[in-house]
Order: sequence, then structure tokens, then C-alpha cells
Amino acid sequence: MDQVLSEEVAIPEGVTPEITFADLPLSPPVLQALADLGYLTPTPVQAAVVPLALSGLDLIVQAQTGTGKTAAFGLPIVERFSGQHAGVVALAITPTRELALQVAAEVDALGKHKGIRTATVYGGVALPPQVRNIARAQLVVGTPGRLLDHLRRGSLSLRQVEICVIDEADEMLSLGFLEDVESILEHLPEKRQTFLASATMPSDVHRLAERHMVAPEFVTLSSDAVAAEKVQHFYYLSLGRSRLQDLLRVIEVEHPENAIVFCNTRADSALVASHLRAQGYDAEVINGDLSQPEREKIMAACKAGKLRFMVATDVAARGIDVSGLSHVINYMLPEQAEMYIHRTGRTGRAGHSGRAISLVAPQEMGSFYFLRKSYALEMVYKELPPEEGRDPFAGALDRALQAERRLAARAARGQGESGVEHPPAEGEDPAVGREEGARSSRGPGRSRMGRREEGAGPLASRPRRRAAGPGEEERPPRGRDAERRRRAPVSEARHADAPAPAAAAEGEGGRRGAPRLADAVRLHLNAGRVHFPGGRAELKALLVERGAPPASLGRIDLHSSYSFLEVEASEVERLVQQLGGMELACGLVLQLEQARERGAR
Repeated sequence: MDQVLSEEVAIPEGVTPEITFADLPLSPPVLQALADLGYLTPTPVQAAVVPLALSGLDLIVQAQTGTGKTAAFGLPIVERFSGQHAGVVALAITPTRELALQVAAEVDALGKHKGIRTATVYGGVALPPQVRNIARAQLVVGTPGRLLDHLRRGSLSLRQVEICVIDEADEMLSLGFLEDVESILEHLPEKRQTFLASATMPSDVHRLAERHMVAPEFVTLSSDAVAAEKVQHFYYLSLGRSRLQDLLRVIEVEHPENAIVFCNTRADSALVASHLRAQGYDAEVINGDLSQPEREKIMAACKAGKLRFMVATDVAARGIDVSGLSHVINYMLPEQAEMYIHRTGRTGRAGHSGRAISLVAPQEMGSFYFLRKSYALEMVYKELPPEEGRDPFAGALDRALQAERRLAARAARGQGESGVEHPPAEGEDPAVGREEGARSSRGPGRSRMGRREEGAGPLASRPRRRAAGPGEEERPPRGRDAERRRRAPVSEARHADAPAPAAAAEGEGGRRGAPRLADAVRLHLNAGRVHFPGGRAELKALLVERGAPPASLGRIDLHSSYSFLEVEASEVERLVQQLGGMELACGLVLQLEQARERGAR
């Protein structure tokens, strides 16, 4: 279609609480449904959209989340149609199943006195029940993929559709649904009314409007009010080695009553939820790996106030509407600036206030400043509390982590190890110290990328030597230590990026105090410190989350890129099945196998 966008129509400044739904062109059955729901006055978006929609115009509505956009489009649908209409006369396209269910429930409630029936269609459930619901529905609400499935099977006809709603259009297009959405629109009649709802307006939304809408009116809030007005925005700089530990410190400072913790990947969401549970917090993960019944169960618990923390990815969180949610926490900044608006819009809804908290690392500063500039957000910096000032009862695993760090520090001070970072001496360049520490952790003869440095001898012939003290000569290793280094066990030397075994202070010192198991099997894991910045405590939390009883775990030797675990023989098979094949946030697929015996060739 060769259509031109019309002039922008701002939401009227004069909309006040004195305006009621009775002032809008709505019939008595619809007004009765609104009264049953306790809705007395329209929100500014509803007051602006409903009259324009009932006049037959195509509309693009930009408004922050939680302002009543769903009812703004639902009211014109229930006003125009009733249960007497045969066939599907209205269609709503949503990016996620949760949002589809939310839209359908809202329209059902608004149209209950007019007998209008809705059908929700989305993936992950059986087709036959959906086919039966479509046959008697006036409104179909669904996700693009499943809608196309029904269109191809012939179980859904859109020839009679008079109104089409594309909800959360900006997010839907950013998720790569554009091709599917346009395929669906090709099945619609040329003469129809189209609504686009969006919190932000990227260029893709405008291009979609130009192709598929007729002179649409653009109803919008002012650009500097795109974020929810009653949300306060704060950020903490995450400078430590473990973002997980910084998240715990933020939670201890903020004391959220309930919160959604947003992660960028499914692997991150699973890890964060596991770590929170290990610290004694009530947390559940909601991501694309869950079945629909599991997702609905978690959502119900969150809405009922029985769940304190819901850890979610962006896709899974669309449609989450929890009344009175006190906090939204960004474990990492989203990849798109627009997504920040959607995330933080989960709180501060329906007149409630809320707080948006973000952990920002130095490498994210570019995205952070772009976000602030794009939406004129006032984000207040807050400093993380010192680690030594934390609640001593924060959690058993967290306390264990602190104890292990102290042990490693004492061992390093006593042995002259370089495995623990020390403050630089007066006049010393900190960067030089960090580089030397990095070279020590890689072991002799290794470059930063794991390649052997020019002129370096074989790794097995370059044993670790104790750092000489003042006035001492550097002494070669003797006795068993020299023999063990010379033989270079295959189980430890087979990994190209492995440091010399004794160079990893954490791997050696971490054995002290670990329980000795009577019937232990030694396992090799292809992930180490670089993959578990929280150390052994983080790895142990993952093992427990994957079904290993804490009492069945023995010593954990954590090296730079691999680890050795001692596990009771009875738990080995189950743990290998549960942990093997799991993908970490960095893309590494975990492999857990029985380690070769020490000294094996």
C-alpha cells in the first residue's frame, strides 16, 4: 500500500479524572462490564483512543506500558461486535503466549454482557482444542507462528476480519516476527481497520504502517515521557569479578518486596535463579525452556504474592502484569535501548510506584549513556556497599565463598603465590601487576590466547617454582614434586589452555576443609574459573541445582578453563546426564566425564 502517515495527535492535556466512561460513546452492556470490573474513569490513552477507534480510523498508539492500552483497543472491539456474529471478525497478534492470554482475558471481561467469545492460539499445546475454540470465536488472539500454522491447515479463516490489532509492535518486530506478521496480514481483507500498539516507535514500525495501514492517526505521549512516570531509575557499577555477588549485595540494600530480575539469555536466567535459591531466596525462572503449564504456575504464584523473585528473559516476560510489583532489576542491560522501557514498565503500573535497578559494568557504559540520552531518563547512581559490611546471614554458600577467599589469601601470603591479587606496592604500575598475575595463572610458556610462547620449552618440562624471597636463590623443585611435574599427568595436561597445576592457587588451596568421600569418583568438567567467576561456591550451587545432594559432593579443584570434581559414585550417572549438554551464557556446552587416573598416560 502506498499510504502516508498522518500528523501526530498528542494525548489531550485536558483529560482529567472527572471524565468517566459514560462520556465515551459506549453502550450500556459495555459500561456495565466496566462497572463490574471497578473501572470508573478512563486512562488518558483510553480517553484518546476509544473515540478515534470507533470512528473507523487506523491508529498507531505509542504509550508506556501499564497505561491501559489493552482496554483502549478491547473496548472498540466489544462495542462493535457481539456473540451473534458468526466467524472470526477481530484478530490480535501478540509476541508471546502470556500476552495473548492477558489480552484475551481482558476482552472476555469487557465483553461478557455482549456474549463475545475469544480464542487464544499459541505454540506448545495441542492443536485440536484450539481448532474447536476458533470455530465458535469472534476474536482470535495469538502468536505469529501458531496463527500461521492454523492458516496453513485451514482451521482459521480471516476473510471476515474487520479489526486487526498488532500489540507490542516494536518488540514483535525486533524479535524477528516481521515476515510472519506480514504473511498473516496478507490473509486479511483489503478493507479493514488496523491498530498498532507500541511503547517505542522504531523505524520498522513506521515501515509496517506505510505498507499495511490507510492514513493512520499517530496517538502518542510526548517523547520524554515514554518511560513509566512513577518509576525511579537507579544504577550500580558492577566492578567485581562476580556479577552474581553484586546482585546479592543490591538485593540486601534494596530489600525488594517482590521483583522481576531480567537476564539477556536463558542460560543466565537459569544461573541467576539457581544462585538466588542457593542463598535462601524464593526465586523461580521463567524462560522459553519451560512448558506452558509450568509458566502459568509460576505466573500464578507471582500474582498471588507467593513468589518473591521471578527471573525472566525478555521474550518470556512479555505480558507479565503483576499488580504492585515493587522492583525491576536488570542483571545486565538489555541489548536494545527500547527493551529497557519494556522491562522497567513491569513496575510502576496502574498508579503504583516502583524502582528500576540496573547493574552496569564498565564495558556497558556506551550502551548506558545511549539509553539515557535516547529517553531522557534521570538515572541516579548508587554505590554498592562494601563486601565486609554484608549481612552475615546472607546465605550458606555465600559465606563459604568468603571463607574460601580468605583461605586462598592466607595460603598466598604464606607461600608467595601470585594466584591472589594484592595491592600494588608504592610506585608499582597496577597494569604490570595484573599482567604478571595473568601470566602466572596461565602458566609458563603460554600466551594470552593459550598458544605456546616463542622459545618456551615443553609444558611438562617447565614445573612451577616457588617464588624466591628476599636474599634467597631460586631453588628447583625436588623429590615427589619434581617427579610429578616431570611425568605431567595426562588428565591435567591434555587441555591446551590449562595452567600448570600448581599455578592455580584456588585449585590447590580449595581442597582444604573439603569433605572426603568414602566412595568418590573423580570427574572432569570442561569449565573453570573463567566460566564461574563466583568460584567454587557458584559451581557448587549449579551442581546442587542440577540434582546433586550437597553431601554427595567432595573436593572441587577449579582451574582456569576446566575443573575436577569428586562425587559419590551413586550420583555420578545422574549428574552427568543433568549437567552434560547444558549451555552457558558464553556459548560453552558443558561436558562432564570421568577423569583419567592420576599419572595415566
